[in-house]
Amino acid sequence: MAVRCTVELQLADGPTGRNLSTTLYPRAMIIRRRGGLELMSDDPPLHKAIKVQAHKYEVYSSFAAMGKLALIRRERTRITQFNLREGDPDEMVALRDFCIRSGGISKSRVVAAAPAPTARKPVAAPPSTPVRDRRAGVKRSRSALADLTNSSQSPGSAAMINKLNERYKPNSDSDSDDAIHIFSHNDDVLRTNTRALDELGGKRFNYVSADRGKTEFLSACPAQAKLSLKKNARVLLIKTLSPVRGLVNGSRGIVEGFTPQSNLPIVRFSNGVTEIIGLEEFTVSVADTVLASRRQLPLALAWAISIHKSQGLSFDAAVLDLSRVFEFGQAYVALSRVRSLEGLRLRARVRDKNGGRLLADARVVDFYESISGY
Repeated sequence: MAVRCTVELQLADGPTGRNLSTTLYPRAMIIRRRGGLELMSDDPPLHKAIKVQAHKYEVYSSFAAMGKLALIRRERTRITQFNLREGDPDEMVALRDFCIRSGGISKSRVVAAAPAPTARKPVAAPPSTPVRDRRAGVKRSRSALADLTNSSQSPGSAAMINKLNERYKPNSDSDSDDAIHIFSHNDDVLRTNTRALDELGGKRFNYVSADRGKTEFLSACPAQAKLSLKKNARVLLIKTLSPVRGLVNGSRGIVEGFTPQSNLPIVRFSNGVTEIIGLEEFTVSVADTVLASRRQLPLALAWAISIHKSQGLSFDAAVLDLSRVFEFGQAYVALSRVRSLEGLRLRARVRDKNGGRLLADARVVDFYESISGY
């Protein structure tokens, strides 16, 4: 039986785990063979045997019931990883079972897909005594911030505004050295990063990207056309290099030096990993057609970051400037980047909806008001 799915093939260096290449096969076909699998793709072309038994492939199948599966072969000098996704859930479960029967090493706890909906049953009322959980404080904080940015005027929201304003410190530049500054506008980010880099002593290293294709397509590329670094500069990784070593998009670090001949930055990341960062390829594609590409270091200066680019990241300490927010829910995105209230500093006081700093979509407010009685 053939399984059709999207396959991502990743090759990494064995000793370091550093990503060497990533290739996507959006219309791949996988066929079961004796002792393994046969992988075929026409565009891009690929014909490869996956010898599950002979090469002791690890099988990661927690989400097989959701159409996802991963196969990893570990060698002394190289790691080969096949990420299978967007497949039929039943076929992926059968493929997982086949791989394990063929000698693959199961590495995952099975997570079942959501069951089919059934008739609703009466639900007992929750206990009056709250159940304590380590994550409860985080959940309450996130809910309070959501209430704050949709401008609910409940007492809890007013209390949250007052609590947040206790973190107001107008001279936040002198705060914790680990705190990142988060702004709503890119010009503030550029100004802060440029000033901090200029204040560092030592030699400046400039890196100019090699671009192909039309320049206008690269306007949204995360890599800058020109990047300047110095020793002790704070940097942010803007591309995942090695999930195994924790070098993922959003990792922060400090430039400890540069290689003697190629002048590549040596970065010590916050998880303790030190890595020489080389050039990476960034592509802009539409419907599998590459329109433009940029070859540049996968780094950005990280004294400051925009609210938009901070989405999906978390920080132990951050200095927020919400004085120029201009989009619905923007304040929530910024506030929820910080892991704890203790790590938060505000350059300007947070205000309610009449203060002009918290923007809420009227349709969202109306919706919450309409369900407030439920």
